[in-house]
Amino acid sequence: MLFPSIKRYCYCNLILILFSITAFTQSNIYGRVLDERDNAPLPGASVYFNYTSVSTKTNNQGDFQFEGVRILGTELVIYVPGYELLVFRPTTTELQGKKFVFKLKVKEHPPESKITIDEELRKKCLNIFKENFLGITEEATKCIILNGATIYFTRGGSPTSLSAFADTSLVIINNMLGYKIYFNLVEFWYDSRTAQNYFFGYARYESLGATKKWKKNRQKCYYGSTLHFYRSLITHQLYREGFGTFLIRPLKDTGKGGLPAGAAILPALKSMMAVPVADHEILHIDSVNNFSIRKAGTLLVQYNKEPATKNFLYGRVFFAGYLPKGVESFINFKAPLIGITLAGVLNDASDVAYSGYWIYERIANVLPYDYDPG
Repeated sequence: MLFPSIKRYCYCNLILILFSITAFTQSNIYGRVLDERDNAPLPGASVYFNYTSVSTKTNNQGDFQFEGVRILGTELVIYVPGYELLVFRPTTTELQGKKFVFKLKVKEHPPESKITIDEELRKKCLNIFKENFLGITEEATKCIILNGATIYFTRGGSPTSLSAFADTSLVIINNMLGYKIYFNLVEFWYDSRTAQNYFFGYARYESLGATKKWKKNRQKCYYGSTLHFYRSLITHQLYREGFGTFLIRPLKDTGKGGLPAGAAILPALKSMMAVPVADHEILHIDSVNNFSIRKAGTLLVQYNKEPATKNFLYGRVFFAGYLPKGVESFINFKAPLIGITLAGVLNDASDVAYSGYWIYERIANVLPYDYDPG
C-alpha cells in the first residue's frame, strides 16, 4: 500500500558504536564432499557462502578449503548437479579446528506436473518470471539469464497461480553492476489474480571486473537498499546515513494525551499513526554482542536522499514508496526476535516482509553481502 509523505522527525543517536562492518573474525574452513550412497568423493562441487562472492570447488578427492575467510553469518551451500542442495550455517566456534564431511543425496526426479505449453505461452510465463525474479528496475533491464531454457513451469496451488523450477543453477549476467550470479532456485510462485509473488533460493556472485562504471553503479545501488539500512542500524548511524524510522501504531494507542511528540497521522489510513523511533529503540544487543530486532508490527523507513532506482522508475510504473524527496519502505516483522549479523544480514530473511520502495529490490538489485561501498 502506498502512503503519502508524513512529517519527518530528526533525532540524535544516544549510542554510537564505532566499528567497521569489515572487521570480522577470520576462519579457516576445511571439508570433504561425498556421495551418500558409497562415500565416493564428489570433485568439482561448488561450495559457497550464500549471497556472497566467497566460493570454491572441491578437488579430485572431494576436498575443499577456505583460508582466512570472513564469517558473515550466511549459509554455507554445497551444490553438485544431480544431487540435493546441502545447506549448513556454521558459527565461528563450530569451525575452529574441525574438518567437515558432507554427504550429498542424489536428487529425485523433478515434478511430473509440468505444464505442456506452446512457445508463445512459455514466453509469457518466462516474462512473468523475469519481472518478479529480476525486477523491473534499470539493473533488471541489463540482466540476462543465460540458461533460461532450463526453467520449467508447473501449476501452483490455485488455478491462477504459477510455479517455476530449475534443475540446475540459473546463470545471470548483470551487465549494469558487473556480476555473474549463479542462483539455485528453490521456490518461485506467482498468482495472476492477486499479483502476489515469492521466490527463494541461494546465490553466489562472481565479479566481472572492477571498472569505474561498475564501481559507480554498485555504489548507487547500495545507498538506500536494505543492506545499507541494516548496516546503518547496527552501527547506530541511521540518521547520519539519511534514514528516518517510525513505528506504525493504531490511533487508539494515543489515549487522552493526543499524539506523541513528532507523530503524524497517515492520511491514506486515518486509523493509524507513525511514531518516530530511534535506532537504539529498534536494535537489541545482548551480553555477547549479538544483534536482534525485538519490535512487533510494522516499521516505516524513510530514506531522505534520492536513490538511483527512483529516477528510473518515476513515470514508468505506479511507483510504490515515492516521496517528493526520497522514498519510503515498510518492514513487517513476522517474528518476535529477528537476528542480524555483523555484516548487516538477517539470520532469516523470511522473518520480515517488505512493501513500498523495497519491493523493487529483486535479484538484479541485490548486492553480495560481502560488498563494501568503500
